[in-house]
Amino acid sequence: MEPLPKQYLCGECGKVYKWMDNLRRHQRLECGKLPKYHCEICLKMFYRRYELTKHIKLKHIA
Repeated sequence: MEPLPKQYLCGECGKVYKWMDNLRRHQRLECGKLPKYHCEICLKMFYRRYELTKHIKLKHIA
């Protein structure tokens, strides 16, 4: 039986990460902060500009 993989929990919001670096990035850029970017079409919010760009390409450009 293999041991369970290590998990890193954000003490602020409860999100779980497989890697400590991802938890640190989350805490630095996202946790407790409002998203900086929003879609002008559907008003969905994003923390990173590339996430907004990807969203627009996938959801709003045919």
